[in-house]
Amino acid sequence: MAWWIQTLEMLDESDKPTGTWRLAAVSDEKPARRIPLCECDHKTMEGARDCETARKHAVHYQSR
Repeated sequence: MAWWIQTLEMLDESDKPTGTWRLAAVSDEKPARRIPLCECDHKTMEGARDCETARKHAVHYQSR
């Protein structure tokens, strides 16, 4: 299994975009696993990409 680190827009319970973003680890499994790497609600993609907490957690998936 391979992992990618991607910036994803969060969805609400109805699968509608919320306007908030998180960095996530995404697997190549079918269906893909998406694991948020922080609990922040970033207002921009750039903010999510620059999140120090998420970057620390991303190292775990990048080394697999």
